[in-house]
Amino acid sequence: MESEKGLEELSEVDARSVARGRAEERLEIVTKLIRLGQMSLERISEVSGLPIEELLKIKETE
Repeated sequence: MESEKGLEELSEVDARSVARGRAEERLEIVTKLIRLGQMSLERISEVSGLPIEELLKIKETE
């Protein structure tokens, strides 16, 4: 019983780590796309799922 609970807690930590990693990766890709300037913010928003307002903030910091 105790080991099952430990495994569940570990699974939750792993799931959060994976989600965080994916979010960071998506942000890196979006930042590169913005930097390249070959795709409109609207298109980047469409494919990334991030709102244009967020993309504008990223663009301002680049």
